Parts: sequence; structure tokens; C-alpha cells
Amino acid sequence: MSFKFNALTGGFNTFTQADLTSIGGSNDLSFGDSAKIKFGAGDDLQIYHDGAHSYIANSTNNLYVNAPNFFHLGVSNGGDKYITALENGAVELFYDNSKKFETTSIGCKLTDDDTTTALQFVNSDGDNGYVMGESTNIIGFKDSQAHWLTKCFKDGGVELYYDNSKKFETTSSGATISGKLLLGGATTLQSSTNADDLQIGANNQSNQTGITLGSAAASSLRFMDAANDAAGYLLYNHGNDVLTIGSTNHIQLSAGGVVVSVTNNDQVEFEVGATAKFQRNTGGTNSNAALFNSAGSLVGKIMFNNSETIYSTSGSDRTLKKNFENWTESVLPLFKNLTPQKFNFTQEEDSETKHKGFIAQDEVANFPEAYPKDPETDKYLYSPNNMVVYLMKAIQELEAKVAALEAA
Repeated sequence: MSFKFNALTGGFNTFTQADLTSIGGSNDLSFGDSAKIKFGAGDDLQIYHDGAHSYIANSTNNLYVNAPNFFHLGVSNGGDKYITALENGAVELFYDNSKKFETTSIGCKLTDDDTTTALQFVNSDGDNGYVMGESTNIIGFKDSQAHWLTKCFKDGGVELYYDNSKKFETTSSGATISGKLLLGGATTLQSSTNADDLQIGANNQSNQTGITLGSAAASSLRFMDAANDAAGYLLYNHGNDVLTIGSTNHIQLSAGGVVVSVTNNDQVEFEVGATAKFQRNTGGTNSNAALFNSAGSLVGKIMFNNSETIYSTSGSDRTLKKNFENWTESVLPLFKNLTPQKFNFTQEEDSETKHKGFIAQDEVANFPEAYPKDPETDKYLYSPNNMVVYLMKAIQELEAKVAALEAA
């Protein structure tokens, strides 16, 4: 290296250009505080010490520091390292003499003597968050409050967080969601092996939103509990077009009707088609087919046995009744005032055969129980069972008149 100067004055010695040949060996070149070595026609490079700090100041273009093999920046005499660089190798950055950052052949590496390593992101607004590595098997992202956003485990699961609360986790058998999974728009979830096994969202065939279960011989939606892996289910059989709502008891819906099966092997069937049918397959005498209750009390039933069906429209047992009094009003004259009619119902064609009967408004005053009014339609109905008591009373009165005539 060569340099040119007119005089160097450092408070110790004065050197002229002729003295340069004698500088070297054990002789030092010393400068006082703030005395500068200047290079370049315009003093472009200066080296000096101001009594407190040392400076290398370059004012033109670039400053190159060339070191073959190895470059070290740090405390002198082998002290703490700041930066090291190896020719054809890594550049290393240190904090308190502990290596934190290192370039590698494939990128870079963060290291720490602790079990936690972090890469922090900061902008003009402040701390944004971290890329975190913990122990030897966890890596993920944290926010500026050190709350987990994403956590990944070596040879294990991935966790997603909302407001530091875990909401999604992959597992060895699939995934676990904590909370709700909302599907927006035309989003569809479906099986990767068979697109028809399960779809949640738009249906491929009808383009309707809902849950679609497979196209196999039978498809089911099952409800499980701790004691039973099929405590209840919906099962559709494609072959015979039957939908079963199942548990220990079950209901089957098909084109032929409805079948209800219960635990005691009784079977109730509701069928529609050419002939409507209600069927309960059980034997015995006077078995109940249907019960009708009001306010907790039995008000009627349909029973059957091996040869007949029995209709009971009200309770008749004395224990079911109170406030007794004799019915003494004469009803036989009421029947003299009946006005029988022939008529068509309003939904029938005028050409259809007319029915025979009575009009509620004409008879309700005399037989109020026989013509109850429907509270939903405000229309009168006819109850033959409630007319029977009037007929029985009229027969009783008629029999008394006959007996009197015979006795005369």
C-alpha cells in the first residue's frame, strides 16, 4: 500500500516524504487525537480517532473491505464477535457473542441457546408479530402480544387460533373444529374418494343447498352417544325406495305408506294407495289401536279384537262422571220438527247424486251436542254419537206411549 502526504503532524514526530523508507519494523506511526490520515485528491477517505471514538470515513462512491478466507468484526484480542464471514461460506450475526443468524447454502438460519427462537417483524407502526420456534418440534406464528396464531408440530398436528383460542386442529384421524364451521356461497364439502358419499352445500344433481348422502345401496345419517354407536339414524334404501327413521323403535316411510315398529314386536302401519289402511298387528281381546286424551283425561278410543272394531267416543264409567241429575225433558217432539234435506256438497258437481241428511243451522237448537262447531273454520259439524243419546231417550219415551196405549 502507498499513500502520499506533505507532512504528518501528530504531536510526537514530524515526518517528511523522505522519512517513509525508515517507517516499519518495530517503529510505530502514531497520531494524536483528531489527527487524520487522508487519501484521495479530495480527502475522500479519512481515518482518525477523536479522543472518544475511531472513524473510517469514505465520502466518494463505495468502500471495500477485502479479506481472503475469513472476515471478523468484533472486540479485539479474541473478544466478543459482532459479524463473521467465511469465503465461500456463511455470514454470521451475533448478539452478546451468541450467534443468532447464519446464511446457509439454501437460505438462512436462526439459532438460539435457549429453547425458543423468534423472528420479529416491526414496521413504523410498531411490533407486528413473530415467527416462533420452540424446543425441537414446534414452529408457528404469534402476534405482537405473543398470542399464538398458528402452531405446527413436527410429525404431528397443525393448530389455528382466533384471539388466542384454538379453533381448528389436524389429528391422526382427521381434524377437530372447536365452534362453528360456516360455508358461504356455493361452497361444498364432499368425500375425496366418492363425490356422492357426502356433500354439504350445493347438490350436484339439483343444485340445491343442503346435506346429500351417498349413492350406494343404502345411505345413512347416524346419531351416536357414549353407549351406542347408532343410538338413532336416518337410513335410505335406494333399492326399494324406503326411508327409515330408526332407533330401538323405528318408522319407515315408503310409497306404500308408513310403518311404525315398537319394542314389544307390535307393528303399526299407515298405508296409502288404492285402499287406505291403518293396521296394528297384535292379537288379543279389545286391544287399543288409538287413544284420545284431553287435559290428561281419556275422552275416546278405538279398540279391536279378532272379529270387530270398537269405537268409544267418550268415557261412560260412573267413576269418570259427577254432578248427576235425571234428564226429564221430553225429546220425542223434537223429532217431529226435523227438516230432512237432499243436497250436494259445495265441492261436488251439480250432476252428482244428492246426499240425504239435515242442515246444522236447522237442528242445532234442538240437538246442540249433535252439531258441534269447528273452532278453526267456524263451521258446524255432525256427531252421530251425540245424536244417539237423543234417539235412545226418544225410543224410551215412545215405548212409554206404546205401553200406555196397550194398557188402555
